[in-house]
Amino acid sequence: MTAGRGRDAGRRTGSGRGRGGGRGRGGGGGRGGGPSTGNVDVNTFVDVEWAPMPGSVPTWSRALAGVVRSTTHTAPHRLGYAFPDPNMIARADHRDEYLIAWLACRPAVRWYEMQHNLTIGDRASNQAWRGFLGLRLYGPDRVYSNNDHSKISRAKRTKLNATMFFENAGYVLRGMPPIVKWGGQDFLTNQPLPDNIKTQVMWELFECNFRVELLALDRSLMRSHWEHPSLRLVRDQLVRDVFFDKDDGGGYYLVGEIPSEDHGLASPLWDVRRHFIHQLAFLMSTWPYNVPLPNNIGDLGTPGWLTYEEFSSDETLTAWAYCSMFYRTFGRAASTPHSIYVFENHPPVAEFAPLTPVPMHFGPINVPPLVMGCHPFPN
Repeated sequence: MTAGRGRDAGRRTGSGRGRGGGRGRGGGGGRGGGPSTGNVDVNTFVDVEWAPMPGSVPTWSRALAGVVRSTTHTAPHRLGYAFPDPNMIARADHRDEYLIAWLACRPAVRWYEMQHNLTIGDRASNQAWRGFLGLRLYGPDRVYSNNDHSKISRAKRTKLNATMFFENAGYVLRGMPPIVKWGGQDFLTNQPLPDNIKTQVMWELFECNFRVELLALDRSLMRSHWEHPSLRLVRDQLVRDVFFDKDDGGGYYLVGEIPSEDHGLASPLWDVRRHFIHQLAFLMSTWPYNVPLPNNIGDLGTPGWLTYEEFSSDETLTAWAYCSMFYRTFGRAASTPHSIYVFENHPPVAEFAPLTPVPMHFGPINVPPLVMGCHPFPN
């Protein structure tokens, strides 16, 4: 089965790599066990262009693209992906099939994350996810048939490593069922998903990865609070307050249902986004590092206090500071909020300000070793 292309043959990324295609250890988000080094592909900070791709929130896409990167930067931690990176899927030759493969294993992966309270230390890299989803496509046979690993090809070794990684994670998922489920509907696995379903699936991946990554970053920077029995509850609520929740109690880390319109940090209404930008800026203000943030964060939390121009400047700075801090800590591009709409159907962006110059200075980062969520820099 050949993946349908549509207008997706044109990629916003000149090399065709997209954000999931970073070369070397920094671009893919490693499995852990060491630092993330330089050689970050610039294209990993820009979304792949594909017709069903959820639209990038303008402020966040500009903030991510504006992160100052260095080939000599060595991040203190490496962090893989709790869920497949949509850009990794979108740049693949078999992207339609990869989405089907993801839906086949989605219930087990979400269950596994919840069983471990989203604190898994050794998460999969993009390469491991790609190999694992490929295994789902090509049947239940093992990648090799003997114990002489030195004779297998590089491609098979990649699939072998993916197999071993996910088996060690506690679940073995090979072979493809006849149907997969999404939103209460059944879809045949030998046919591509409808475009609107592709958009929903990728939006959920973007959103869940963003939420889990924010949690991992806060755990990394505020380790002592997360290890304290009572303070960890405070940190958990501060992080969840950044996410939209229809009951207004702070969102959970895994999306419960797919929205019909944009909310929270992706809302087209700037006064709605203001509340969630305030929550994010306040959370970041508690980090013990010199993170560039708006001068008066309290103004963000007061309805009617800021003009749109003032808010847009604060929003841009906050989004850029988050993306930059994530890169400084983990050495790769952060997952960011996205619209539930595709590029063509995204609401007018008049209420999103263009990226303006922001201070490019961080204080020294000496991140303590982390127990939950990623692996520390070894001694």
